[in-house]
Amino acid sequence: MLDTIKFSIRRLQANKIMMLLVLAFLLISCGFYFTYAWFADDDKVTNHFEGNRLDVELAEVFDSPMNWQPGTTTVKEIRAVNTGIMPALVRISLYESLLMFKVDVTDQSGNGNLMISQQANDPVVKLDDVKTWEAAAKQGGTYYLNNHYYLAKEAKIGNQATGKNQYMLEDKNRESSEFNYFEIMFNRLINQSSESFTKDYWRYEKGYFYYSEVLMPGEQSEPIVSQVLLSAQAPNRLKGSLYQLTPHLEGHDVTPSIFAEWQLESNSEMQALYQTYMKE
Repeated sequence: MLDTIKFSIRRLQANKIMMLLVLAFLLISCGFYFTYAWFADDDKVTNHFEGNRLDVELAEVFDSPMNWQPGTTTVKEIRAVNTGIMPALVRISLYESLLMFKVDVTDQSGNGNLMISQQANDPVVKLDDVKTWEAAAKQGGTYYLNNHYYLAKEAKIGNQATGKNQYMLEDKNRESSEFNYFEIMFNRLINQSSESFTKDYWRYEKGYFYYSEVLMPGEQSEPIVSQVLLSAQAPNRLKGSLYQLTPHLEGHDVTPSIFAEWQLESNSEMQALYQTYMKE
């Protein structure tokens, strides 16, 4: 009887060890996947409503590239979803962040490899936290990838609270910056120079992308973004860079207070469209 109990205990211990090994493998696998991510997402949602009846969320399909190359596209679909119990109007703003690394210019023409540190330097870069990008760039921190420590050089961080590096259509400042090498490919978007749609479209006005339809509970919008392209003309200073596109979603119930809270001008296209929903 005693031998049977000892055997059972040994068997339970063996099973426990096997479960821990499997869990460790899964954690390592997940870490390996995110290490190679070119983009990261930090989605934020702001709801404007009374009570707990309105809730909107971001839904994304993101095909993270394992080996990002200039001239290639990456799937990144961004949608709004009404997960609440009442109709909602939504708008999205986009913010870009970029971290560049030091390049060893051995031939004086900008064609060198990334500089490598022999050890980790604080503050270290965390892929999913752009605040660490900025700190590392200012203080010579490092980013660990494939058994190497790369030296952060310069960070450009998007900030929803201040509007810094907010994506604007036909923005001259963006066109003269490194962000211009990243082409955001929009879906069903109307601006002053684009084609027209009659339903299920996004319209750009002063930094925001407004959805044309009222989202009923359980409904989702058409994607606002479908892909992101890194230009084939991307300069060598962008080698190994980290880029993040962060959408910020706002939802509002279908009431006239939306015009003041979202500062929609009386002569704007979206004010006119949303006004028709107030009469229904």
